[in-house]
Amino acid sequence: ASVPVCLFDHTGDASTFPSTIRLWQQAFAARGETHALKGGNHYLLGQPDLLRQMAERIADFVSRRLE
Repeated sequence: ASVPVCLFDHTGDASTFPSTIRLWQQAFAARGETHALKGGNHYLLGQPDLLRQMAERIADFVSRRLE
């Protein structure tokens, strides 16, 4: 079975590197998608707009998979 993947790249997260994002993208290939949250820190602390954006993208991702 194939599991869909929704990956978020928090571009302001100093503990995650672009190379790690690329490895994940290669691993899930066509069964997933990546969304960049520009300036997002690791937990999106103090970034309610980005948190809202992430929640909306997750809801959209899930709804498209349930159709």
